[in-house]
Amino acid sequence: MTFKKIPRGKGRAPKHVLPEDHITKTDLLQQIQLAENGLNDIEQLDAQCHFKHPLFGHLDLKESQKFLAIHTEHHLKIIRDIFK
Repeated sequence: MTFKKIPRGKGRAPKHVLPEDHITKTDLLQQIQLAENGLNDIEQLDAQCHFKHPLFGHLDLKESQKFLAIHTEHHLKIIRDIFK
């Protein structure tokens, strides 16, 4: 997270978060909206909250927000490339 960037192709998503089959543009837009809603919900959490990330370990709220911003931008770049 130091470089505020995730290199493409270096990590693999856990099977339980992969889409089952073909994903449509509508599905994708719905998922983006859900992600935005989730990011808004995080703003309401207690500053003492922490989350366990499988690679980075325990992240406090500020670290979690930073990771989510970097991770979201990583996926949005991939999506933009797909739609080019």
